[in-house]
Amino acid sequence: MDALFSLAFRALNFVPLVLSVVCLIDILRSDRPREWLFIVLLLPLIGPIVYLINFYMADRLGWRGMDVSIKRARRLKELKRLSLVQDTAGLWLEMGELHFQRKQWDEALEALRHAIDHDPELLKAQYYAGRALLETNRPRQAIVPLDYVVQQQGDYAFGEARIALARALEGDGQDAEALAQLDEVLKVNNYPEAVVRRAWVLKKLGRSDEAKGSLEKLVREEALFGRKDRRWVKAARKAAKA
Repeated sequence: MDALFSLAFRALNFVPLVLSVVCLIDILRSDRPREWLFIVLLLPLIGPIVYLINFYMADRLGWRGMDVSIKRARRLKELKRLSLVQDTAGLWLEMGELHFQRKQWDEALEALRHAIDHDPELLKAQYYAGRALLETNRPRQAIVPLDYVVQQQGDYAFGEARIALARALEGDGQDAEALAQLDEVLKVNNYPEAVVRRAWVLKKLGRSDEAKGSLEKLVREEALFGRKDRRWVKAARKAAKA
């Protein structure tokens, strides 16, 4: 029996090596980002486990893949090199969007302003600039680009631009105007975020019963919404009880 346990223990010592070899082969065959080679080699047990979870379990678990972050960082480096010899709205827009996705708000704003300087009518740049201003707690400044986007295309980003504009207006104390924007969103899309934000504004305007009714209705319809909306349904349930 002792010999059996000893053999099993020795076999376990080879597990990290086997996992590393399997992952290295998969990285090379599947054309994964080369940064994964270093992760697997430098972290013999943890690295392979993280790699396998990232590429073969992340989607099922609803996790964002680490490779996405790696690819964005690599692309940003490429764009920064290109910006030394090129100066186009498209380049600055892509750079700003990547910074935004990485939650680098100030860097995003700087790049997006370059894009807007080249083409003030570039709705995507105005939209992301407005959202970045919101993330840096500058709602009054965010109103200008977001209002421009909504005026040009009311359903821009499937209504997300109006929701962002409503956030900016509410943050600036313009609750009635924020409510009007959210009403426009809900005429077309029953977004849980819009329902919850509208209820918050209604409460501030003294219309608590109406707010509670809309929140309770959203909770009853929970089964209709996907994973990304669950936090707003949860927020609705909490707000309805308040």
